[in-house]
Amino acid sequence: MARLNVATRAREGEPLELRGDMGKTHVFDPLAGTNLSHPENDR
Repeated sequence: MARLNVATRAREGEPLELRGDMGKTHVFDPLAGTNLSHPENDR
């Protein structure tokens, strides 16, 4: 999931290259709910 600016030219079904600041990215296992970015922070 990504949040894009409303002015983007991205279109559903079309290829898109995204870049992001990985320091601000959170990655979770959707089934277990665990934080894959910072496993030490799991509760």
